[in-house]
Amino acid sequence: MTPRSPRTALAVLCAAAVAGGTAGLTGLSPAYAAVPTTPFVSELHYDNAGTDTGEFIEVQVPDGTSVEGWSVVLYNGNDGAPYGSARTLADADVVDGVLVLDYPSNGLQNGASDGLALVRGDGSVAEFLSYEGTLTAVGGPADGMTSTDIGVAEDGTGPAGASLSRQADGTWTVTDPSSKGTVNPGLGGEPGDGGEPGDGGEPGDGEEPALDASPDNGAYTSEIHYDNDGGDVGEFLEVTVPVGASIEGWSLVLYNGSNGIVYGTIPVSGEARDATQAFAFDYSGIQNGEPDGWALVAADGTVVEFLSYEGDFTATGGPASGSTSTDIGVAETGSTPVGQSLQKLDGVWTGPSRASRGIVNGEEAEEQPPVAPPAPSCDAGPTLISAVQGPGDASPLEGQEVVVNAVVTQVAPDLGGYFVQEEAADVDDDPATSEGLFVYIGDPAGAEADSVRDRVGEVAVGQQVAVGGTVDEFFELTELTEVTAAAVCATGVDVPAATDLDLPATEEERESLEGMQVTASDLTVSNLFDTWRFGEVGLSVDGVLRTPTDVAPVDDGAQEVAEQNFERGIVLDDAGDRDAARAKYLDGEDGARLGDTVESVTGALSYGFGKWLLEPTVLPDLVEMPRPEAPELDADGPRVATFNVLNLFNGNGDGTGFPGARGARSVAEYEAQLDGIVTAVNDLDADVVGVIEIENDYGDGELSSIAQLVDALDAADDGETNDSWAYVDPGAALQNGELGTDEIAVGILYRPETATEVGTAATTDLDEFLVDGSGAPAFKNRQPLAQTFDIEGEEQTLVVNHLKSKGSSCESDGTRTSDAYTGAGAFESDPDTELLGNCNNTRVYAANRLLDWLEGSPTGTDDTDYVLGGDFNAYAMEPPVQVIKDAGYVDLIAELGENEPTYSFDGAVGRLDDLFASPSAVDNFDDATAWRINSVEPYVYLYFAYSNDPYDAPGPYASSDHDPVIASMVTPDPTTPDTTAPEVTVSVSPGRIKAPNGRLVPLTLDIEATDDSGEEPTIEVGVTSDEADRGLYGGDRPGDVQGSQVDGFEVRAERDPRGDGRTYTVTVTATDAAGNVATATDTVVVPHDQGKGNKGKGNRGKAEKGKPGKGR
Repeated sequence: MTPRSPRTALAVLCAAAVAGGTAGLTGLSPAYAAVPTTPFVSELHYDNAGTDTGEFIEVQVPDGTSVEGWSVVLYNGNDGAPYGSARTLADADVVDGVLVLDYPSNGLQNGASDGLALVRGDGSVAEFLSYEGTLTAVGGPADGMTSTDIGVAEDGTGPAGASLSRQADGTWTVTDPSSKGTVNPGLGGEPGDGGEPGDGGEPGDGEEPALDASPDNGAYTSEIHYDNDGGDVGEFLEVTVPVGASIEGWSLVLYNGSNGIVYGTIPVSGEARDATQAFAFDYSGIQNGEPDGWALVAADGTVVEFLSYEGDFTATGGPASGSTSTDIGVAETGSTPVGQSLQKLDGVWTGPSRASRGIVNGEEAEEQPPVAPPAPSCDAGPTLISAVQGPGDASPLEGQEVVVNAVVTQVAPDLGGYFVQEEAADVDDDPATSEGLFVYIGDPAGAEADSVRDRVGEVAVGQQVAVGGTVDEFFELTELTEVTAAAVCATGVDVPAATDLDLPATEEERESLEGMQVTASDLTVSNLFDTWRFGEVGLSVDGVLRTPTDVAPVDDGAQEVAEQNFERGIVLDDAGDRDAARAKYLDGEDGARLGDTVESVTGALSYGFGKWLLEPTVLPDLVEMPRPEAPELDADGPRVATFNVLNLFNGNGDGTGFPGARGARSVAEYEAQLDGIVTAVNDLDADVVGVIEIENDYGDGELSSIAQLVDALDAADDGETNDSWAYVDPGAALQNGELGTDEIAVGILYRPETATEVGTAATTDLDEFLVDGSGAPAFKNRQPLAQTFDIEGEEQTLVVNHLKSKGSSCESDGTRTSDAYTGAGAFESDPDTELLGNCNNTRVYAANRLLDWLEGSPTGTDDTDYVLGGDFNAYAMEPPVQVIKDAGYVDLIAELGENEPTYSFDGAVGRLDDLFASPSAVDNFDDATAWRINSVEPYVYLYFAYSNDPYDAPGPYASSDHDPVIASMVTPDPTTPDTTAPEVTVSVSPGRIKAPNGRLVPLTLDIEATDDSGEEPTIEVGVTSDEADRGLYGGDRPGDVQGSQVDGFEVRAERDPRGDGRTYTVTVTATDAAGNVATATDTVVVPHDQGKGNKGKGNRGKAEKGKPGKGR
C-alpha cells in the first residue's frame, strides 16, 4: 500500500544506505575510566552526513585549575604522526565553564583510528584518546603511547549538530543534539561536591527521601510516535516512572534495525516523588524503517528494556550489543493521522490512537470510534466535480464543504476511500477540468480501520451516490475529506468509460484527468526501486527512460530530456494492496525487470508524493524480458571487462569481523554476495577483469577480499583452488597496505593461461589525485590501478578507475589553494549541481590528471594501447566523460555495441561504467557491450536489502547494482589457414649474347609477384650456368656470374668452344607470409656460333607451379 507520508520514501533511502554499510552515529562505549579530576576532553564532533560542519573539541576544566600552556595535538591513525597545528587552550572560547576549540570542515580527520592528545603545560600528556580504533603515536608529545579508544564514532551519515560526549561514569555516548559549550550531565563538579556541610535549609525542613534510580525501579517506555500522514511531526518517546523512582542520568538509545547500530541517543531525566509520572522526550528523526527500535538504559549502563517496532533485530553495537529486541507488536504507517501514537496500556502495546504524551496512560477515557455525519439528500443541489477540481492544479473550493452527486467508479478499501465520476450528462465543456474525485473516508490501517473499511464497503461500483465533505488538497491531490455517509441515489448506473491517457502527457493534461478512470497502453517497466516498499512500478512509453545527461549535455538539451521523461512516465500503484503487488511482481526466480512491457492498464488517475499514480482496478500482467544468460558479443576474441562489485568486504577474512565499514553485515550475507559475484565474473568469460568497490585491504595478503575472491573464482572453475585466476598485486603502488586512502579500492583479476603481466602495476601520485584545498587527503577519487598485459600476443594496458560519486558533498570551506589544484580542471568550489549531482568539478579534475599521468607510460612499457575502464560516476554527456573523449579516447560501448546503460537511478537508466580505448587501441577491439544482469533487477534482490526468499535472485543476477561492461579483442581466424602460393613471373634482358668476347654483360630483370593476402611476397633471385666456371680452354676466365640481388647480376660472354653454346638460368623464388612458395625462370643464351643448328632460342619466362606452405 502506498503510504500517505512523503517522509517514508526518504526513510527507505536512508535505510538502504545504512544497509549498504554506511552507519550514522555508532555505539556506546564501555566504562573504561572514571571522569578525571584534572582538565579533560568532554565532547567532540568530527563527521556528519554531507559536508562536515561545526567540528569542535570541548575541554572541561575544574574550577580553580590553570590551563596555561596546555594544548590539543591531533594524531593521524594511518601513520601515527601528528597532523595540523597544535591548538593551545588559550585559543579556546570559554562558554559556561568549558573550553571549546572550533575547527574547519576538514580540520578533524575522520578515518579509522584517528585521535588527539591533551597536553599539559610541561609537555606531558594528560589524555591520549582516539575514535574508530587505537593507534600508537609516532612523534609529537604522545610519541610511543597507545591511545585509548573512546568506543563510539561518527561515520559520515549521522546528522549535523550531533556529537560524542563523555558521561558521568567515564563512558562516551552519541548526543543529538550536542551539548557543545555546556557542562555534560553529571560532570558539573568535583566528585562528592554536594554543598556546604550541614546545609539543610530552613529549620524544620527534613531531607527529601532518596529516590530509586536503579535499573529495576520499574520505569518503562510507555509511548512512542515516529510516523504520520504527511511530514512527520511531534515525534517523541515517553517513559513512565513509578512513585519513588528516578531516571536521572538514564538514556534512550535509538537503533537502526537494518544493521543493528546506534543512530542517536536521548538523555532523559525525571523524578516521581509523590505519584507515578510520565515524561515525554522529543526527538526529530526517529526512524520508520522495518524494523527499528530503542533501548532504555539506566545510569549505570544496564539495559532496562530493548524494544522495536515493525519486526525484531539484534543489536551490533551500543549498550544492547548482542541482544535481540522485543517487537512491541503494533506500528505506525505513513498514513497514521497526526496526533496519534503507540501506547502501552496494562502491559500491552496498542494503537495507533490519540496521543497522551506526558500523561500516564489509562487516565483518559477511551474514545469511541467516530460516527459519520448523516448522508445528504439525493435531491440536494450538488456541486459539480468539475467545479470542485477547477481548471488549475489546485481546487478553487479548497476548505469548503460541498455535496457531490456522481457514479462510484472504483472502490479502494486499502486506500481508505473510493473514486466517483460525473455521469455523461453532468460533464462540463472545459477540457481543463477533471470529472473525477477521490472520497477519503479514513486510515485503513489506523485505530479505526474496521470502521473505515465498513464505510468504504457501503458503496459499490455502478452506484450513483450523494456524499458531502470538505474539499482538501492532500499533498496536491484534490479529494473530499471529513465525509458524510453516502446516500445511494441509483444502482446499475453505467460507469463512465475510461479515458485514454495518451503518454507523453503534460502536467496540465494529467491534472485534467485527476480522479477519473483512465487507460494507458503500450508501456515499459522503467522503475522497480519502490516495488517492495510501496508496491509501485514505474512505467513509461517508448521504452525505458534514459538519464538526461546520458543523452544530452547539461547546458544543451538535458533539461528538455528531463521534462520529456516526466511526460513519458507514470507510476503504477497498488491501489493500497502492497502485498498483492509484491506477490505479483517480486519473485527472484521469475519476477519483474526493467524492460518488461504492459499492454494496457485501467484505473483511477491519482497523485501523491510528487508522482502521478495510476491506481489499477486489476494489477496488469507483464510481458517479460528474458534474462541474458551471457554477454551478447558477436566476436570470439580475448575479452577485457570491468565490474563494480558493490562493497565486497570479507570482514577479517576468517569468518569474523562482520559487520565491517561497508558491505555484508554477516557471514551469510557475505557468502550470498560472493556467490553472485563469482558466478558473474566467471560467466563473463573474460581474460582480464577490473573490479571496483572491493575492500581496500591488500595488505592482508591471503586474507584480503581480492585474494579470497580469486580463491572463490578458482574453486568455482573446477571445484578446487588452483591457478586459473590471479590478481594484480599493486606492490609499490600501495601505501600502508592500501591503494589510496578510501575504504574501497579498485583491482584487476586475470587468467594467467591467456594473459601475462608484462608491465609494473602503477597508480597515480596520492597527493595529486586526492588532496583538497588544505593539502590533506580528502577521500574524493579512489586511486586508479594500471597494468599492461600480453593477451594472446597483443599488449594491452588496462587502467581501472572509480571517480567520486554524485551522492555526497565535495564542497569545502574557502577556496582550494593547494599546488596540486592547478592546471587543467582546477577549480575553487564544487557545489551540488542540477542534473550533475555533487562533485562534478572533482571528477573533471580527476579525468584531466588521469590523462596527464598516462602520458608518462606509468607501467614502464612502450605500449600506448590503453583501455580506461571502471565506474566513472559520470554519464555519457557529462563533463568528465567529455574530457576523456576530447583526448581522443573512444567509447567502445557506444562505438561497437548498442550504447547500453549500466545503472538505474531515480526511474531512469544510464551508463556510469565505461571502456574507453586510446586512439592506438581502438582497432584492437571488434565488439563491446554491457551485460545487463543487475541494473534491470529490483533493488530488493541485492544481498543487503531483504535477502530472503522469494527475493533471492539466482546465479549472477542482482549480484551488484551496476552492470559489468566487456569488450572483445580482434584475433586472426585460426580455422582458415592460408595455403595458396603467390604468383610470380620473370623476364631477363638480353636473352641472347651474340659475341663470346669474354666480357661481363649486365642483366635486366623484370619481376612481377602478387599474393591473395594483399601483402607483397618475399623475393629471392639466383643465376646459374650450365657450363663449368673455369678450365674449359686455355684462356677461360673464372667468375662467369657476378653481382647480387641488391646490386644486380652480370654474366660473362663466353662458352666452351667444343660445345653447342652456354645457357644462364635466372630463377626467382616468391614466398608469402604463410610460407607458400612459387618460382619462375628465364634464360640467357651464349650460342656456339650464329648457325641455326646451335642452341639459341632459350627458355623465355617460364613459371613453375607454386608449392603450398604450412599456413598460419
